[in-house]
Amino acid sequence: MPSAVALMPKKKDLEMSKIKISILTPSIRLGLLHINNQCLKKQVFKGFEWLIGSSFNPKMGTWVKDNFRGGYWSLNRIYNKMLKRAKGELIVSYQDGIWIPNDALEHFYDWYTTKGPKWCVTGVGDLYSALDERNKPIISVWADPRKSGREKNGDAYECYPVDWEANFAAAPRKMFYDIGGFDEELDKFAGMDNVSIVERADELGYRFWIDQSLECFGLKHNRRKNWNQQHAMNGPYEQRKKELKMGGIWPTLNYL
Repeated sequence: MPSAVALMPKKKDLEMSKIKISILTPSIRLGLLHINNQCLKKQVFKGFEWLIGSSFNPKMGTWVKDNFRGGYWSLNRIYNKMLKRAKGELIVSYQDGIWIPNDALEHFYDWYTTKGPKWCVTGVGDLYSALDERNKPIISVWADPRKSGREKNGDAYECYPVDWEANFAAAPRKMFYDIGGFDEELDKFAGMDNVSIVERADELGYRFWIDQSLECFGLKHNRRKNWNQQHAMNGPYEQRKKELKMGGIWPTLNYL
């Protein structure tokens, strides 16, 4: 019979079993979540929780229910709902239909523990039109322009804040609380959710990096109706920015 000592888990295993990372996945596409689920099951790093914000029961992860009602969409609101539930010190935004490598979470957490709590990291990744037998997206239909710095800068380089893409990225949980959460006023329009986040965080001294060794593979899907016409980059975001920065600096919002 094995000894009691042999049955005790190793210290490293105990540490990894605690929730260090909260993964946030907003979704209106039940059919794409199996890709995320499969990738998360294979992660080397086990100290995470997976929160899925959706109007349907995903029957995987932890469901954070939202009816996706409001203006154009409810992306900012559901991110805030998930942030309020999150237990991890590091937040990984991991949107649906994206294949990631088995060491992705370990890599994100290494960034956080080595660089400190003011660093935010984003991966890179093309879009693909089909899945192979392992549910990995194949046949590239769009190339990520942020990968162009690889030759000059190696795998990782500091980037402009707006290059931090929320489809596959990590930031300290504290950052979201420092700025007061995602701006839910932007749910009246499409897009600019990540731009609002990084511009406010940048003013507080947060730094942004692209790590090209964190390559993801996204399955291309249809956008919501009237995406281009409703996009906040066509005026509404700048108007919202003026409203918030009347005093010359970004205020801390109160969504969290």
